[in-house]
Amino acid sequence: MIQDKLAILGGRKVRDKVFSPKAYISEESIEVVVDILRNKNLTGFIGSPIDNFEEDLISTSNQLQNIETLSRSVVGGFYVKAFESKVASLTSSKYVVSLNSATSALQSALMALNFPVGQEIILSPFSFTASCSAIVASNLTPIFCDIDIDTFCLDPNKIPLDISKSAAAIMAIHWNSNAGDLDGLLSIAKSHSCRLIEDASQAICGKYRGIHLGTLGDAGILSFNEPKNITTGGEGGAVLTSDVSIARKTRLIRNHGEALTLDKELIEDLVNVIGYNFRLTEIQAALGLGQVDNIDTLNHIRIKNYNYLRHSLENLCGDYFSSQKITNSEYYPYTYGIRWNEQKSGISRDMVALALRAEGIPVASGIPRLMSDHPMFKKSIAWGDSGFPFNHSLNFKVCQDLTNAKILQKEYLGFFQIGYPYDLSDMDDITSAFKKIIDSKEELKKYEINPTNTYISGR
Repeated sequence: MIQDKLAILGGRKVRDKVFSPKAYISEESIEVVVDILRNKNLTGFIGSPIDNFEEDLISTSNQLQNIETLSRSVVGGFYVKAFESKVASLTSSKYVVSLNSATSALQSALMALNFPVGQEIILSPFSFTASCSAIVASNLTPIFCDIDIDTFCLDPNKIPLDISKSAAAIMAIHWNSNAGDLDGLLSIAKSHSCRLIEDASQAICGKYRGIHLGTLGDAGILSFNEPKNITTGGEGGAVLTSDVSIARKTRLIRNHGEALTLDKELIEDLVNVIGYNFRLTEIQAALGLGQVDNIDTLNHIRIKNYNYLRHSLENLCGDYFSSQKITNSEYYPYTYGIRWNEQKSGISRDMVALALRAEGIPVASGIPRLMSDHPMFKKSIAWGDSGFPFNHSLNFKVCQDLTNAKILQKEYLGFFQIGYPYDLSDMDDITSAFKKIIDSKEELKKYEINPTNTYISGR
Protein backbone atom coordinates (compact mmCIF):
# COMPACT_ATOMS: atom_id res chain seq x y z
CA MET A 1 0.00 0.00 0.00
CA ILE A 2 1.30 3.46 -0.85
CA GLN A 3 1.98 5.47 2.26
CA ASP A 4 0.83 9.02 2.86
CA LYS A 5 1.46 11.57 0.15
CA LEU A 6 5.00 12.92 0.17
CA ALA A 7 5.48 16.01 2.31
CA ILE A 8 7.02 17.84 -0.62
CA LEU A 9 3.72 17.29 -2.45
CA GLY A 10 1.58 18.43 0.47
CA GLY A 11 1.39 15.30 2.60
CA ARG A 12 2.25 14.60 6.23
CA LYS A 13 5.98 14.27 6.87
CA VAL A 14 7.52 11.14 8.36
CA ARG A 15 9.28 12.87 11.22
CA ASP A 16 8.18 15.85 13.29
CA LYS A 17 10.93 15.40 15.86
CA VAL A 18 13.99 17.38 14.84
CA PHE A 19 17.26 15.52 14.37
CA SER A 20 19.35 17.48 16.84
CA PRO A 21 22.83 15.99 17.32
CA LYS A 22 24.29 16.35 20.80
CA ALA A 23 27.71 15.48 22.12
CA TYR A 24 27.87 12.74 24.72
CA ILE A 25 29.05 14.33 27.98
CA SER A 26 29.14 12.13 31.07
CA GLU A 27 28.35 13.37 34.57
CA GLU A 28 31.95 12.56 35.52
CA SER A 29 33.20 14.90 32.78
CA ILE A 30 30.93 17.67 33.99
CA GLU A 31 32.28 17.28 37.52
CA VAL A 32 35.87 17.44 36.25
CA VAL A 33 35.13 20.61 34.27
CA VAL A 34 33.50 22.21 37.32
CA ASP A 35 36.58 21.31 39.37
CA ILE A 36 38.86 22.94 36.77
CA LEU A 37 36.75 26.10 36.88
CA ARG A 38 36.83 26.18 40.67
CA ASN A 39 40.60 25.75 40.72
CA LYS A 40 40.93 28.38 37.97
CA ASN A 41 43.56 26.37 36.04
CA LEU A 42 42.24 26.92 32.53
CA THR A 43 45.49 26.42 30.62
CA GLY A 44 48.66 24.53 31.35
CA PHE A 45 50.76 26.10 28.59
CA ILE A 46 53.60 28.57 28.88
CA GLY A 47 55.18 30.05 25.77
CA SER A 48 58.57 30.74 27.31
CA PRO A 49 61.62 28.52 27.80
CA ILE A 50 61.78 26.93 31.24
CA ASP A 51 64.12 24.36 32.77
CA ASN A 52 64.33 21.10 30.80
CA PHE A 53 61.78 22.22 28.21
CA GLU A 54 63.88 20.63 25.42
CA GLU A 55 63.34 17.21 27.01
CA ASP A 56 59.58 17.74 27.08
CA LEU A 57 59.56 18.59 23.37
CA ILE A 58 60.97 15.18 22.41
CA SER A 59 59.31 12.95 25.01
CA THR A 60 56.66 10.46 23.93
CA SER A 61 53.10 11.18 24.95
CA ASN A 62 53.13 8.40 27.53
CA GLN A 63 56.42 9.67 28.97
CA LEU A 64 55.03 13.18 29.33
CA GLN A 65 52.12 11.84 31.32
CA ASN A 66 54.59 10.41 33.84
CA ILE A 67 57.07 13.32 34.03
CA GLU A 68 56.64 15.69 36.94
CA THR A 69 56.81 19.24 35.63
CA LEU A 70 55.75 22.67 36.75
CA SER A 71 52.03 23.33 36.70
CA ARG A 72 52.62 24.99 33.34
CA SER A 73 54.92 23.70 30.62
CA VAL A 74 55.68 24.19 26.93
CA VAL A 75 53.69 21.01 26.18
CA GLY A 76 50.60 21.81 28.23
CA GLY A 77 49.08 21.10 31.61
CA PHE A 78 47.86 18.02 33.44
CA TYR A 79 44.74 17.34 31.38
CA VAL A 80 46.34 18.07 28.00
CA LYS A 81 49.14 15.61 28.72
CA ALA A 82 46.72 13.04 30.15
CA PHE A 83 44.46 13.32 27.10
CA GLU A 84 47.36 13.01 24.65
CA SER A 85 48.64 9.95 26.52
CA LYS A 86 45.22 8.32 26.44
CA VAL A 87 44.81 8.96 22.70
CA ALA A 88 48.32 7.57 22.17
CA SER A 89 47.32 4.36 23.93
CA LEU A 90 43.99 4.22 22.09
CA THR A 91 45.61 4.54 18.65
CA SER A 92 48.96 2.82 19.36
CA SER A 93 50.75 6.09 18.58
CA LYS A 94 54.11 7.14 19.94
CA TYR A 95 53.49 10.88 19.80
CA VAL A 96 50.12 12.64 19.99
CA VAL A 97 50.09 16.43 19.80
CA SER A 98 46.69 17.96 20.52
CA LEU A 99 45.68 21.23 18.85
CA ASN A 100 42.68 23.54 18.77
CA SER A 101 41.34 22.07 15.50
CA ALA A 102 42.13 19.46 12.88
CA THR A 103 42.74 22.31 10.43
CA SER A 104 45.50 23.56 12.73
CA ALA A 105 46.75 19.99 13.03
CA LEU A 106 46.95 19.57 9.25
CA GLN A 107 48.83 22.82 8.84
CA SER A 108 51.18 22.06 11.72
CA ALA A 109 51.99 18.58 10.42
CA LEU A 110 52.67 19.91 6.92
CA MET A 111 54.93 22.65 8.29
CA ALA A 112 56.70 20.19 10.58
CA LEU A 113 57.75 18.16 7.53
CA ASN A 114 59.97 21.05 6.33
CA PHE A 115 58.83 21.03 2.70
CA PRO A 116 60.30 23.78 0.50
CA VAL A 117 57.92 26.56 -0.52
CA GLY A 118 55.55 25.60 -3.34
CA GLN A 119 56.11 21.86 -3.09
CA GLU A 120 53.19 19.77 -4.30
CA ILE A 121 50.82 17.80 -2.10
CA ILE A 122 48.58 15.30 -3.93
CA LEU A 123 45.02 14.97 -2.66
CA SER A 124 41.41 14.29 -3.61
CA PRO A 125 39.24 17.29 -4.55
CA PHE A 126 36.26 15.71 -2.74
CA SER A 127 36.68 16.83 0.86
CA PHE A 128 35.97 19.60 3.30
CA THR A 129 37.90 22.75 2.40
CA ALA A 130 40.36 22.44 5.31
CA SER A 131 42.17 19.59 3.56
CA CYS A 132 43.49 21.97 0.90
CA SER A 133 43.40 25.28 2.81
CA ALA A 134 45.91 23.82 5.29
CA ILE A 135 48.20 23.05 2.37
CA VAL A 136 48.10 26.62 1.06
CA ALA A 137 48.43 28.01 4.60
CA SER A 138 51.68 26.02 4.80
CA ASN A 139 52.99 27.72 1.61
CA LEU A 140 52.54 24.51 -0.37
CA THR A 141 50.60 23.66 -3.54
CA PRO A 142 47.63 21.26 -3.74
CA ILE A 143 47.56 18.95 -6.75
CA PHE A 144 44.10 17.46 -7.18
CA CYS A 145 43.85 13.91 -8.54
CA ASP A 146 40.77 11.79 -9.05
CA ILE A 147 39.01 9.46 -6.65
CA ASP A 148 37.91 5.85 -6.82
CA ILE A 149 34.19 6.05 -7.58
CA ASP A 150 33.39 3.19 -5.20
CA THR A 151 35.47 4.08 -2.13
CA PHE A 152 35.10 7.91 -2.52
CA CYS A 153 38.83 8.17 -1.67
CA LEU A 154 41.93 9.13 -3.66
CA ASP A 155 42.68 6.52 -6.35
CA PRO A 156 46.40 5.66 -6.71
CA ASN A 157 45.75 4.66 -10.32
CA LYS A 158 44.56 8.20 -11.10
CA ILE A 159 47.79 9.87 -10.02
CA PRO A 160 49.89 10.70 -13.13
CA LEU A 161 53.47 9.47 -13.03
CA ASP A 162 55.04 12.90 -13.54
CA ILE A 163 53.05 14.29 -10.62
CA SER A 164 53.84 11.41 -8.26
CA LYS A 165 57.54 11.72 -9.09
CA SER A 166 57.73 15.41 -8.19
CA ALA A 167 55.28 15.54 -5.28
CA ALA A 168 56.53 16.13 -1.77
CA ALA A 169 53.65 14.23 -0.20
CA ILE A 170 50.36 12.45 -0.74
CA MET A 171 47.44 13.33 1.52
CA ALA A 172 45.10 10.38 2.02
CA ILE A 173 41.68 11.69 3.05
CA HIS A 174 39.66 9.01 4.84
CA TRP A 175 36.23 10.19 3.70
CA ASN A 176 33.44 8.91 5.95
CA SER A 177 36.09 7.02 7.96
CA ASN A 178 37.08 4.94 4.91
CA ALA A 179 40.71 4.07 4.21
CA GLY A 180 40.33 3.58 0.46
CA ASP A 181 43.30 2.01 -1.34
CA LEU A 182 45.83 2.96 1.28
CA ASP A 183 48.24 0.21 0.20
CA GLY A 184 48.38 1.75 -3.26
CA LEU A 185 49.09 5.23 -1.89
CA LEU A 186 51.75 3.88 0.47
CA SER A 187 53.38 2.08 -2.45
CA ILE A 188 53.55 5.27 -4.54
CA ALA A 189 54.95 7.22 -1.60
CA LYS A 190 57.63 4.60 -1.02
CA SER A 191 58.63 4.22 -4.67
CA HIS A 192 58.98 7.99 -5.17
CA SER A 193 60.39 8.83 -1.73
CA CYS A 194 57.56 11.19 -0.87
CA ARG A 195 55.69 11.48 2.41
CA LEU A 196 52.23 10.21 3.22
CA ILE A 197 49.94 12.31 5.40
CA GLU A 198 46.63 10.87 6.58
CA ASP A 199 43.72 13.23 6.98
CA ALA A 200 41.96 10.85 9.35
CA SER A 201 39.70 13.59 10.69
CA GLN A 202 36.67 11.36 10.22
CA ALA A 203 38.36 8.05 11.08
CA ILE A 204 38.99 7.86 14.83
CA CYS A 205 39.53 4.22 15.86
CA GLY A 206 39.23 2.96 12.30
CA LYS A 207 41.80 0.36 11.26
CA TYR A 208 43.37 -0.75 7.98
CA ARG A 209 44.82 -4.24 7.99
CA GLY A 210 44.59 -4.11 11.78
CA ILE A 211 46.55 -0.82 12.10
CA HIS A 212 44.94 2.41 13.31
CA LEU A 213 44.21 4.95 10.60
CA GLY A 214 46.33 8.02 11.16
CA THR A 215 49.38 5.92 12.08
CA LEU A 216 50.30 4.35 8.74
CA GLY A 217 51.77 7.50 7.20
CA ASP A 218 54.48 9.91 8.34
CA ALA A 219 51.82 11.91 10.17
CA GLY A 220 48.10 11.50 10.74
CA ILE A 221 45.43 13.98 11.75
CA LEU A 222 42.37 13.43 13.92
CA SER A 223 39.44 15.79 14.42
CA PHE A 224 37.69 16.27 17.74
CA ASN A 225 35.04 18.74 16.64
CA GLU A 226 31.48 18.13 17.78
CA PRO A 227 30.11 15.58 15.28
CA LYS A 228 33.14 13.27 15.52
CA ASN A 229 33.48 10.02 17.51
CA ILE A 230 35.44 11.99 20.14
CA THR A 231 34.97 15.69 20.84
CA THR A 232 36.98 18.10 22.98
CA GLY A 233 34.32 20.62 23.79
CA GLY A 234 33.17 21.35 20.26
CA GLU A 235 36.51 21.87 18.54
CA GLY A 236 39.94 20.25 18.59
CA GLY A 237 42.36 18.04 16.70
CA ALA A 238 45.61 16.11 16.99
CA VAL A 239 48.69 15.08 15.06
CA LEU A 240 49.79 11.45 15.37
CA THR A 241 53.32 10.42 14.44
CA SER A 242 56.12 8.02 15.30
CA ASP A 243 58.77 10.53 14.18
CA VAL A 244 60.28 12.54 17.04
CA SER A 245 61.35 15.38 14.74
CA ILE A 246 57.79 15.82 13.47
CA ALA A 247 56.43 15.68 17.02
CA ARG A 248 58.97 18.20 18.30
CA LYS A 249 58.33 20.70 15.54
CA THR A 250 54.55 20.29 15.77
CA ARG A 251 54.78 21.09 19.48
CA LEU A 252 56.82 24.20 18.66
CA ILE A 253 54.41 25.34 15.95
CA ARG A 254 51.49 24.81 18.32
CA ASN A 255 52.97 26.99 21.05
CA HIS A 256 54.86 30.11 19.89
CA GLY A 257 57.88 28.13 18.73
CA GLU A 258 59.91 31.22 17.91
CA ALA A 259 60.03 32.00 21.64
CA LEU A 260 61.47 28.57 22.41
CA THR A 261 64.21 28.21 19.81
CA LEU A 262 67.83 28.63 20.84
CA ASP A 263 70.90 30.10 19.11
CA LYS A 264 72.35 26.61 18.70
CA GLU A 265 69.45 25.46 16.48
CA LEU A 266 70.33 24.17 13.01
CA ILE A 267 68.66 25.66 9.94
CA GLU A 268 66.38 22.63 9.51
CA ASP A 269 65.32 22.98 13.14
CA LEU A 270 64.38 26.63 12.63
CA VAL A 271 62.35 26.14 9.43
CA ASN A 272 58.65 26.90 10.06
CA VAL A 273 58.92 27.32 13.83
CA ILE A 274 57.51 30.82 13.72
CA GLY A 275 54.78 29.48 15.89
CA TYR A 276 51.07 29.91 16.33
CA ASN A 277 48.75 29.61 19.27
CA PHE A 278 47.06 26.32 18.39
CA ARG A 279 46.85 25.14 22.00
CA LEU A 280 44.11 23.09 23.62
CA THR A 281 42.65 24.27 26.94
CA GLU A 282 42.50 22.15 30.07
CA ILE A 283 38.69 22.06 29.92
CA GLN A 284 38.76 20.78 26.34
CA ALA A 285 41.32 18.12 27.19
CA ALA A 286 39.34 17.01 30.25
CA LEU A 287 36.23 16.60 28.10
CA GLY A 288 38.29 14.60 25.63
CA LEU A 289 39.42 12.26 28.39
CA GLY A 290 35.82 11.44 29.23
CA GLN A 291 35.10 10.79 25.57
CA VAL A 292 37.96 8.30 25.25
CA ASP A 293 36.72 6.52 28.39
CA ASN A 294 33.38 5.97 26.64
CA ILE A 295 34.64 5.42 23.09
CA ASP A 296 33.65 1.75 22.92
CA THR A 297 30.04 2.62 23.72
CA LEU A 298 29.98 5.54 21.28
CA ASN A 299 31.54 3.50 18.48
CA HIS A 300 29.10 0.65 19.11
CA ILE A 301 26.19 3.04 18.57
CA ARG A 302 27.68 4.20 15.27
CA ILE A 303 28.36 0.79 13.78
CA LYS A 304 25.03 -0.63 14.95
CA ASN A 305 23.05 2.23 13.41
CA TYR A 306 25.16 2.14 10.25
CA ASN A 307 24.74 -1.58 9.67
CA TYR A 308 21.02 -1.41 10.36
CA LEU A 309 20.39 1.58 8.09
CA ARG A 310 22.55 0.23 5.28
CA HIS A 311 20.85 -3.18 5.41
CA SER A 312 17.37 -1.59 5.51
CA LEU A 313 17.97 0.75 2.58
CA GLU A 314 19.71 -1.83 0.45
CA ASN A 315 16.78 -4.21 0.96
CA LEU A 316 14.27 -1.46 0.18
CA CYS A 317 15.83 0.21 -2.86
CA GLY A 318 19.31 -1.19 -3.36
CA ASP A 319 18.86 -1.21 -7.14
CA TYR A 320 18.75 2.59 -7.09
CA PHE A 321 21.97 3.37 -5.24
CA SER A 322 25.35 1.97 -4.21
CA SER A 323 26.79 2.25 -0.73
CA GLN A 324 30.34 3.49 -0.28
CA LYS A 325 32.77 0.55 -0.55
CA ILE A 326 34.59 0.24 2.78
CA THR A 327 38.16 -1.11 2.81
CA ASN A 328 38.81 -0.95 6.56
CA SER A 329 39.51 -3.99 8.71
CA GLU A 330 37.70 -2.16 11.51
CA TYR A 331 35.14 0.54 10.79
CA TYR A 332 33.39 3.13 12.98
CA PRO A 333 31.63 5.39 10.49
CA TYR A 334 31.38 9.14 10.67
CA THR A 335 28.66 9.22 8.02
CA TYR A 336 26.78 6.71 5.90
CA GLY A 337 27.46 7.72 2.31
CA ILE A 338 25.83 6.49 -0.91
CA ARG A 339 25.76 7.21 -4.64
CA TRP A 340 22.21 7.72 -5.94
CA ASN A 341 21.62 6.42 -9.47
CA GLU A 342 19.30 8.75 -11.37
CA GLN A 343 19.26 6.59 -14.50
CA LYS A 344 17.99 3.49 -12.67
CA SER A 345 15.60 5.28 -10.32
CA GLY A 346 14.29 7.93 -12.66
CA ILE A 347 14.70 10.50 -9.87
CA SER A 348 17.63 12.87 -9.53
CA ARG A 349 19.82 12.97 -6.46
CA ASP A 350 18.73 16.55 -5.87
CA MET A 351 15.08 15.56 -5.91
CA VAL A 352 15.71 12.75 -3.43
CA ALA A 353 17.56 15.15 -1.11
CA LEU A 354 14.79 17.73 -1.31
CA ALA A 355 12.11 15.12 -0.66
CA LEU A 356 14.01 13.67 2.32
CA ARG A 357 14.43 17.10 3.89
CA ALA A 358 10.71 17.76 3.47
CA GLU A 359 10.08 14.51 5.37
CA GLY A 360 12.17 15.82 8.30
CA ILE A 361 15.32 13.87 7.34
CA PRO A 362 18.47 16.02 7.06
CA VAL A 363 20.78 14.74 4.33
CA ALA A 364 24.08 15.96 2.93
CA SER A 365 24.29 16.30 -0.84
CA GLY A 366 28.05 16.38 -1.17
CA ILE A 367 30.17 19.46 -0.64
CA PRO A 368 29.35 22.97 -1.95
CA ARG A 369 31.92 22.52 -4.72
CA LEU A 370 34.97 20.41 -5.43
CA MET A 371 38.01 22.00 -3.85
CA SER A 372 39.55 22.22 -7.33
CA ASP A 373 36.70 24.53 -8.38
CA HIS A 374 37.59 27.22 -5.87
CA PRO A 375 38.52 30.54 -7.54
CA MET A 376 41.73 30.61 -5.46
CA PHE A 377 43.03 27.61 -7.38
CA LYS A 378 41.55 28.48 -10.77
CA LYS A 379 43.22 31.91 -10.60
CA SER A 380 46.35 30.78 -8.70
CA ILE A 381 45.83 33.46 -6.07
CA ALA A 382 46.44 32.91 -2.37
CA TRP A 383 49.18 34.99 -0.72
CA GLY A 384 49.40 38.38 -2.41
CA ASP A 385 48.60 38.82 -6.09
CA SER A 386 51.70 37.30 -7.70
CA GLY A 387 50.65 33.64 -7.70
CA PHE A 388 52.45 32.56 -4.52
CA PRO A 389 52.92 29.68 -3.66
CA PHE A 390 51.55 28.19 -6.92
CA ASN A 391 54.30 29.85 -8.98
CA HIS A 392 56.86 27.68 -7.15
CA SER A 393 55.20 24.45 -8.28
CA LEU A 394 56.33 22.30 -11.18
CA ASN A 395 52.93 20.84 -12.06
CA PHE A 396 50.21 23.04 -10.61
CA LYS A 397 47.11 23.07 -12.75
CA VAL A 398 43.48 22.61 -11.83
CA CYS A 399 42.58 20.80 -15.05
CA GLN A 400 43.55 17.27 -14.00
CA ASP A 401 41.08 14.58 -15.06
CA LEU A 402 38.62 14.57 -12.15
CA THR A 403 35.85 12.60 -13.83
CA ASN A 404 34.93 10.41 -10.86
CA ALA A 405 34.97 13.28 -8.37
CA LYS A 406 32.58 15.22 -10.60
CA ILE A 407 30.27 12.21 -10.85
CA LEU A 408 30.27 11.72 -7.08
CA GLN A 409 29.54 15.40 -6.53
CA LYS A 410 26.30 14.93 -8.48
CA GLU A 411 25.30 11.60 -6.93
CA TYR A 412 26.36 11.73 -3.27
CA LEU A 413 23.98 11.49 -0.34
CA GLY A 414 25.25 11.31 3.24
CA PHE A 415 23.57 10.68 6.59
CA PHE A 416 25.11 12.08 9.76
CA GLN A 417 22.46 10.61 12.07
CA ILE A 418 24.25 7.35 12.86
CA GLY A 419 26.04 8.48 16.02
CA TYR A 420 24.89 9.28 19.56
CA PRO A 421 22.14 10.04 20.58
CA TYR A 422 20.32 8.22 17.76
CA ASP A 423 19.05 4.63 17.75
CA LEU A 424 17.40 2.14 15.42
CA SER A 425 14.03 3.91 15.59
CA ASP A 426 15.69 6.98 14.11
CA MET A 427 17.12 4.80 11.32
CA ASP A 428 13.59 3.50 10.70
CA ASP A 429 12.43 7.08 10.08
CA ILE A 430 15.08 7.48 7.37
CA THR A 431 14.01 4.21 5.78
CA SER A 432 10.33 5.21 5.96
CA ALA A 433 11.09 8.45 4.16
CA PHE A 434 12.86 6.53 1.40
CA LYS A 435 9.88 4.18 1.10
CA LYS A 436 7.57 7.13 0.52
CA ILE A 437 9.94 8.42 -2.16
CA ILE A 438 10.12 5.06 -3.92
CA ASP A 439 6.34 4.58 -3.74
CA SER A 440 5.80 8.06 -5.23
CA LYS A 441 8.66 8.21 -7.70
CA GLU A 442 6.38 8.59 -10.71
CA GLU A 443 4.90 11.73 -9.17
CA LEU A 444 8.36 13.03 -8.29
CA LYS A 445 9.53 12.67 -11.87
CA LYS A 446 7.09 15.44 -12.81
CA TYR A 447 8.22 17.79 -10.05
CA GLU A 448 10.50 20.67 -11.06
CA ILE A 449 13.13 21.80 -8.53
CA ASN A 450 15.89 24.31 -8.16
CA PRO A 451 18.02 22.50 -5.56
CA THR A 452 19.89 24.34 -2.85
CA ASN A 453 21.23 23.36 0.55
CA THR A 454 24.18 21.15 1.30
CA TYR A 455 25.46 20.39 4.72
CA ILE A 456 29.07 19.76 5.62
CA SER A 457 30.97 19.51 8.87
CA GLY A 458 34.05 21.46 9.80
CA ARG A 459 37.45 20.10 10.58
